[in-house]
Amino acid sequence: MLFIKKTRGFFRPDQSRFSHTKQSDIQAPHPKESLAALYEPTKDPYHLRTSESASLDVNTLLLSTKKDLFMRWMVCIFLLVSGMFISCTCQPPPLGPTVLCRNTTACTQSGRCTNQGNECIATSEADCKNATDCKNHNDCTLQGTHCINPQDTQYCRTTTGCRNTGRCTSQGGVCIAATNEDCGQSLLCSLDGRCKAQGGQCTQGGSPSDEPFTIPECPQGTCQTVDAGPTEQEVCTGEACDQPSPTNCRNDANCKSHGTCTYDPSKKSCEIGTHEDCRQSSLCKQEGRCYSYRQRSRAACVVLNNADCARSTRCKEQGNCTIQQTRNRESVCAPNTEAHCKQSDTCKTEGRCGLYRNRYAGENICIAKTDEDCKHSDACKNYGECEVDTTTGSCKTP
Repeated sequence: MLFIKKTRGFFRPDQSRFSHTKQSDIQAPHPKESLAALYEPTKDPYHLRTSESASLDVNTLLLSTKKDLFMRWMVCIFLLVSGMFISCTCQPPPLGPTVLCRNTTACTQSGRCTNQGNECIATSEADCKNATDCKNHNDCTLQGTHCINPQDTQYCRTTTGCRNTGRCTSQGGVCIAATNEDCGQSLLCSLDGRCKAQGGQCTQGGSPSDEPFTIPECPQGTCQTVDAGPTEQEVCTGEACDQPSPTNCRNDANCKSHGTCTYDPSKKSCEIGTHEDCRQSSLCKQEGRCYSYRQRSRAACVVLNNADCARSTRCKEQGNCTIQQTRNRESVCAPNTEAHCKQSDTCKTEGRCGLYRNRYAGENICIAKTDEDCKHSDACKNYGECEVDTTTGSCKTP
C-alpha cells in the first residue's frame, strides 16, 4: 500500500523503511518493473500486487530520485482529492502442499504432514513415528491416511472386518472377535448365523457355560421350559413342567448341543457325565470337543487329539484342524500350517488364506496376508473388499 504521513502541513510518502539506506543509494527502477519486484519471497513472505484500477505507473513515481519528490506529492494529492485508491492485495508465497501441512499441529501431533485437497493426511511411517501421538498414545503405524495404534480396540471397531466378520477387539496387534457382542452386530451373524465368539472368530454355537445346566423345581402352578442355552430357566405359561430326570436330560436340547445328558441326583441337574455325552454333542462335531474332562465339581467337553479336530466342521470352515494349547492352558482346535488355511472355507469367503501365529493368545488363526488372497475371495466379489489390511489381517475396500 501507499504509506503517507503529514509533515509541516504537507503530505509526503513515508521513507522510514529506507532509513538504513543513504538517499543517494536509492535508484529508480526501470519503468516496466512492478512494485512486487521489491518483495521477492526470499526477502518477504508476502507478494504485494497493485490492482488494475490504478493503471498509472505509480511504481516509478514512488521510487524516483529526490528531484521528483515534488511531482510525487502532487500525484498523491491528486489521487486523494479525486477519490481514487491505490489498493493492493497480499497473499502468502506459493508453497508446496507438503510444506503447508508440515507447519501445522496436524503434522507434529498426528503425523498428517501431506496435503491432499483441503486436508492434511498421513502418508509415511516416519511422519507417524515422529508425531506426538506416537509417543503418547502409540499411534505409530500408518493405516490408510491416518496414524493408528494397531492394539487399539477403538481402531478395530472402525474397520470393515468388524462390520463384516465381527473382528472388533484388538489383541496382540490383531483385530479379533473376542465377545459375542462383536459377532452379534456383524454380517456373519445376520447372514450366516455365526453369532458366537470362539477362538478369535465368529462361529455357530458356542462353548459350555461356566454354570451347569439346571432346571429349578417347579413352583405352584404350571410352567414351560424356555430354552436359554446351558443355563435354562423356567417361566410359568400354563403348560406342564418336567423335572430333571435321566430321561428328560437325555431328551433335552442341551444334551445335543452341549453334552449335558446325564442326570445328577445330588444336584438335581443335567451334567456332562461320560465321553459319549460329548461325542454325540454339537461341541464334538463343530469344535472337536469330544471328551469329558472333570475339573473340580463339574465336567466339560474338551479337545483331546488331532483326529477329532480334523473331523470337526471348524477344520473345513476355518482351518482349525490340529490340537493346540492356549496360554490359558486350554486345548483347542486351531490351524497349524498354511495348507490348513488355504483349504478352509474362510479362505474362499473372506480371503483368510495365511497362517498367523498369535503369540499373545497362544492360538493360531487364519488371516488375509496378500491382495491376491482378497481378490479371489467372495468378500471382494460381494463387498468390494479386494485389498489386504495388513494391520487387521482382513480384506478391505481400496
